[in-house]
Amino acid sequence: MPHLHLPRASARLIAAALLVLAATTTMLVGTSRPADANGLPHPTTTAVSCPDADTYGSPSTCTITVTDIAPGWMGAKKVPTGTAYVDTILNRLDVQGSPCTLAGISDRAASCDVTVTPTDLGHIAPGAVYVPSGSFLPSLGATVIYADPAPLTITADDLSRAYGADNPELTVSYAGFVLGEGPADLDGTLACTTTAVLESPVGGYPIACDGLTTTNYDIDWIDGTLDVTAADLTITVDDDTRVYGADNPDFTVSYAGFVLGEGPADLDGTLTCTTTAVTDSAVGGYPIACDGLTTTNYDIDWIDGTLDVTAADLTITAQDAQRVTGVANPSFSVSYAGFVAGDDAADLDGTLACTTTAVLASPVGDYPITCDGLTSTNYDIAWVDGTLEVLAAPTGEVVDDSNLVPGGDIDIDTGGWMPGTTVTVTVCGIEVGTAVVDADGRVRATFPLPADLPVGECEVVISGTDAAGEPYSEVLGITVAAAPTPPAPAPVTPAGVLPYTGGIVTPLVAFGGLVLAAGAALVALFRRRLAQA
Repeated sequence: MPHLHLPRASARLIAAALLVLAATTTMLVGTSRPADANGLPHPTTTAVSCPDADTYGSPSTCTITVTDIAPGWMGAKKVPTGTAYVDTILNRLDVQGSPCTLAGISDRAASCDVTVTPTDLGHIAPGAVYVPSGSFLPSLGATVIYADPAPLTITADDLSRAYGADNPELTVSYAGFVLGEGPADLDGTLACTTTAVLESPVGGYPIACDGLTTTNYDIDWIDGTLDVTAADLTITVDDDTRVYGADNPDFTVSYAGFVLGEGPADLDGTLTCTTTAVTDSAVGGYPIACDGLTTTNYDIDWIDGTLDVTAADLTITAQDAQRVTGVANPSFSVSYAGFVAGDDAADLDGTLACTTTAVLASPVGDYPITCDGLTSTNYDIAWVDGTLEVLAAPTGEVVDDSNLVPGGDIDIDTGGWMPGTTVTVTVCGIEVGTAVVDADGRVRATFPLPADLPVGECEVVISGTDAAGEPYSEVLGITVAAAPTPPAPAPVTPAGVLPYTGGIVTPLVAFGGLVLAAGAALVALFRRRLAQA
């Protein structure tokens, strides 16, 4: 039904005319009413009062009042009873609570309320009809109200997105729909825009919508805001490692979350990384923390890394050693390679212990030297075995003993000495000379014996440096014979004198005496060795 936009006075006249017609019809077709005591039903008037102006779809209350207008000759006035209802004459009207039951409001009037809701715009003429019960005549009443468009607010929804992301779908919220209506009851197509583009920095950007129309609603468009928020950027410190005692490396970071092709160069500030580890920090894990970079377009989450200080390599090598047969093992030692940060053997834990398989009676040969017992959390220790070389002990002999007499000489042949060193020969406690050991470790030399050399058994001591570089003495046993007595001179027979030939005379051996010590035979009684520490 089209809207009838009439002047209000004209609308009222039309409504009144229609009511007269309706009343006449009702009275003509209505059934006879019961009479009161004087035999006549009382006439009535019906009035309906509503707000002068209403809003499309908004309910309002209309009051129907029925009044007894019987003249005095008809007797006392009475309170009308019965029901009343409302209908519309011009344009559409939704009526609720109709019919309503009248209730007395005075000694000759009664009223009841109904709820009316305009379902159209413009002039609406609600008409009230009184349906009496008892001795009353029916009556009609009418009024005119004007329905304006309902207010409808369409608000662009506030939204957000991260920097560098596409704009979300822009939506709206509605407030003010009536009569069960909704967006589908509007004409046109909703269109929403914002000034934010993909590269727009962090901030708020307006969202404006329009495109929908209707005659039943007065639309108020309210802008929304698109909030561009910082994108999440994670900066993770890279884990790193170094050995104990070394300088810290240059720390680095990894980035996750850059958008729009951006990178570290798009951040402000200077990256700074630190750790609690210093050069001499012990083996273990140390945090690496970085910061210094900022940006309004990213929400930076810093994640620490770990610097793993590992054990430095330390090599402990058993030093090679030598000794000769029959001599106790020397004290073994080690050398170190790999100490850092000013450390030395004193910074190791434990006690050094070195062993070898060689024993006192072990023959000539090579024997391993194995060491251990030292530990450290800051060093990864590699043990390297050494070698104990057991060499032959020096030996010697008297080559020619034919002249072992005071003032004679002694011929020595000895070996097993360190080449280039000097040996000293002592006979019966008297040093008789020295000699240089040749490249083969041997000495063959003759040494003069002093004239005051005691006769009898004594020792020859050969002292020097053995092949292992240690002092050593070789002892030989000898017997020194007495020097021979010179022969007596032969008797001289005077010329012309014959030798005596008479009688038996015990002839004297005229060889100058008994050659008791001829050659002074040397008996080498024993030989022994004495090692000097």
